[in-house]
Amino acid sequence: MKLTPKYGPMIIPPRDWESPNNGGYLISRARMMRTRPYPLQKTLLESADLKQIFGGLNALGKQPWKINTRVFDVAQSLWDRGGAVAKLISRTDHELLTKEAYFEKRVSEGVPLEEVDREYRKKKMEVTKGNRELHSERCSTWYKFENAKELKDEEELYFPHNIDFRGRAYPMSTHINHVGDDLSRGLLTFGGPEPEIGREGLYWLKIRLANLVGHDKKPLAERIHAADDTMKMVFKVALDPLAEENLDWWTTKDDPFQLLATCFDLERILSSGESNAYTKTSSLPVHQDGSCNGLQHYAALGRDAAGGRAVNLVPQEMPRDVYSTVLERVKAKVKEDAAKGNENAGLLLPLLTRKAVKQTVMTSVYGVTAYGAKLQIKRQLKALRGSVEPATLSRIADYAARCTLSSLGDLFKHADETRRWLSGSADAISAAGQPVHWITPMGLPCVQPYVKWQSTVSNEVPLGHAQYRPLKLKGPRGF
Repeated sequence: MKLTPKYGPMIIPPRDWESPNNGGYLISRARMMRTRPYPLQKTLLESADLKQIFGGLNALGKQPWKINTRVFDVAQSLWDRGGAVAKLISRTDHELLTKEAYFEKRVSEGVPLEEVDREYRKKKMEVTKGNRELHSERCSTWYKFENAKELKDEEELYFPHNIDFRGRAYPMSTHINHVGDDLSRGLLTFGGPEPEIGREGLYWLKIRLANLVGHDKKPLAERIHAADDTMKMVFKVALDPLAEENLDWWTTKDDPFQLLATCFDLERILSSGESNAYTKTSSLPVHQDGSCNGLQHYAALGRDAAGGRAVNLVPQEMPRDVYSTVLERVKAKVKEDAAKGNENAGLLLPLLTRKAVKQTVMTSVYGVTAYGAKLQIKRQLKALRGSVEPATLSRIADYAARCTLSSLGDLFKHADETRRWLSGSADAISAAGQPVHWITPMGLPCVQPYVKWQSTVSNEVPLGHAQYRPLKLKGPRGF
């Protein structure tokens, strides 16, 4: 079956962006900014000097890529076996006993018939929902494999880019691209001429390996030692990735296919010894990420020294993990409240983990509300579900959310003041019926797309005339 998405990788360089509506794909029409055609945004874009924006997007679009065929072959083999390994979704649905078998089993255990009926209906709903989610994820994975299979013999692939209303650039390809999930990233490597890696290149390949095997919070020198200590396993994986022992190692890491690609590359480069490695070439991308980018921006804007240290904006020997830092502050608050006899604190304390607070910390800069934070944390506190009533679970999650947001405010005091000022300004602008908009240092006009379309009929406004009114609750949180 041939896969023909509207937007996919190109096998020739994309057209240069020359205007907000002219660039990217050769045939498929696309806009430079992925937002609804809001009149004010359209007018401002058409009158702006966007040379720097076009230049950045064109440079990204002209970077050649190609399919990493060695990773593709291994991934395809695991997918053909049924998935459910290396973070591939399972190709098998969740099973549920027939109603008769379930009733017979539970009644024999002494459970009242009425309760068994409620149980079965609830389990059936959960299994049905879970299988629908599995189907959706399977389709997404299947699209990636079909895309890669179709393109794996191409020497070069290209990804046209466009931006969101804030100016963040993204590849337009729907199913596979270099900022996608682990499978997508593992399947792609740079195309075009491969440079000699030299000492610095090998250094960063080792840093990449250390990051992928869980040493990303250590100083760089320690990461090099960790990479060297791991090299024996790297060679074993590269030479036989599907051997059971090797499979158990690389498929259990956070980014298994990116790790596999790194193992393949390092084995090839170091097979003749490190002294001969510097003249070898490589096309492996070394992905890097910020430490909670939103908080980094707010800390920088507010010249927040303490917050800046927490998100690695200042030089320091040991990288900081902002989620763990916030977690420690939350734990301190909860311990203090538990000592005072707070029931919620006592129940929450043994369940507090980095994962429990991470999503709330990440979304705090995007204006997550106390209620939204409560729902996020509630999803993470699954360990409580079987031991307490839903109302109690909800109460504990509410308490945890308030502690997390309070700890964030304490840690990022000046950054939080900046965020509050921006939110207050947006609130006042929205309340006046005006859209929130600004111009970036590169000259890009940004208009929040959070507006409601309505038609009005009056003596002053012609019939059917479109009006856009800002959504007052969304604007202050839409940066």
